[in-house]
Amino acid sequence: MDEVFKEIISSKKYKHLYEPLILRICEAEYDKYPSTKERVKAVKNLLHSIYGAYLQGDIFKKAEKFLEEADGISKILGLHTSTKERMANNAKLYNFIFDCTGRVESLLDIGCGFNPFSISYFPDKGSFIKKYYALDIDRRMADLINRYFLHIGLPSLADCFDIAGGPPDISADMAFLFKVLPVAERQGKNAAKLLLKGINTGYIAVTYPTKSLSGKSKGMYKSYTDNFRGINSYRLIGEAEIGNEIVFVVDKNDG
Repeated sequence: MDEVFKEIISSKKYKHLYEPLILRICEAEYDKYPSTKERVKAVKNLLHSIYGAYLQGDIFKKAEKFLEEADGISKILGLHTSTKERMANNAKLYNFIFDCTGRVESLLDIGCGFNPFSISYFPDKGSFIKKYYALDIDRRMADLINRYFLHIGLPSLADCFDIAGGPPDISADMAFLFKVLPVAERQGKNAAKLLLKGINTGYIAVTYPTKSLSGKSKGMYKSYTDNFRGINSYRLIGEAEIGNEIVFVVDKNDG
């Protein structure tokens, strides 16, 4: 186990990832394969599916540079697959979500990626947000977001987190789970349902992709809609298809 773990955390591509997540995946894959080589390959394949496939090139060096530019935020959003394809519909997405919930002061963004850089697309440019808990699996992501938060006057609340390791011990008014639940499902049975149940927020905004990274739909709309309805036990207060995402907003305030 130590050999597999050490090889993963010493790799250029994955050395910056949250180590408890890597260890959990190593433990889950270990008994499935007879050799260290096969185990390492299996762990890397899973890490690619939940992380590596969404990042192209050395995006963090580019993002650090863009952060210093006056018009750099849109460039940063364009570096990540999910935020790039969402850019044309950002205002529509956030207007829809906050029309459903009203203004909130604290936000929990799980599996955030570069999404916190979209706060200027919120209604009133997000001026009502006082605390933004941004959780990701890459330490570089958390560091970069904290620099941005400092720049816009928010507390440095970005950190690393493993979505399949249980819900975060954070209370907030709303949670964002943007394209996160399918990733959780790939890492453990009922992981998505348990995450929804365990999040300590009044509202949750969930999105699912309607197209794969290759641009194919593959019946994803119906599949993900059925999936969400099967795991959600809370009051649904909003549903829409915006861009290449299905958006659900639920109210947990009534239990």
